[in-house]
Amino acid sequence: MRSILRQEIGWFDKDENSSGNISSRLSTDTLYVRGAVGDALGLLVQNLVTILAGFVIAYVTYWKMALVITAVFPLLAFSSYIQTKFILGFSSSADKLLAGAN
Repeated sequence: MRSILRQEIGWFDKDENSSGNISSRLSTDTLYVRGAVGDALGLLVQNLVTILAGFVIAYVTYWKMALVITAVFPLLAFSSYIQTKFILGFSSSADKLLAGAN
């Protein structure tokens, strides 16, 4: 916030630094920080523990099936990564449109 207040007057004349864009960025950035620290971090830890426990249970119960799951897991992880990047692409373009509307 201090860096915004220390800008020269001409900085605010640019379209990307208009009051609507700045207020939109401030409101969305706080949501991103909250999501990264709170919800996303908790979900990440929960998913990692669940995957690890599932692998341990699978290897103890039926190790042959666990080997098949281990072989397919990188494909599932890669497809999940691609899906996440695809969805984030849509949300970033929507954020730009909303910033322009503000």
